[in-house]
Amino acid sequence: SAYGPAAARLGTVVRAKRDPEVAMPRAHGLHKTDEAHHEGRQWLASSDHPTIADIAFYSYVSSAPEGNVDLSGYPRVLALLARVEALPDFHPFPTTQAGLRAS
Repeated sequence: SAYGPAAARLGTVVRAKRDPEVAMPRAHGLHKTDEAHHEGRQWLASSDHPTIADIAFYSYVSSAPEGNVDLSGYPRVLALLARVEALPDFHPFPTTQAGLRAS
C-alpha cells in the first residue's frame, strides 16, 4: 500500500514527486487483491478479531481518496475500514481537502 494509495496521496497532499501514472494503477491493483482477500473474512489476519495488520491497512487505505484513489468499487475494503472505525477508542486521522475530498 505504501507504493500505491500512499504514494498517490503524497503526490496530492504534500506535492511529493510521485508519478500518478504509476501510483494509481498500483493502488487499484492492490485494492482488487484486497477485495478478493476479504471475501468471507472480517479481518485480514484473523477470522474473529482485529490485529495490527488491520490497523496498518487502515492507515494506508483510509486516506486513499486524498490521492484521487476512488474506493467506491471496493465494498469489502470499505467494510473493513468501517469495522476498524467502529473499534473502541478509535481516533480518526486528520484529513485534508485534497484529491477526491477537495471541495
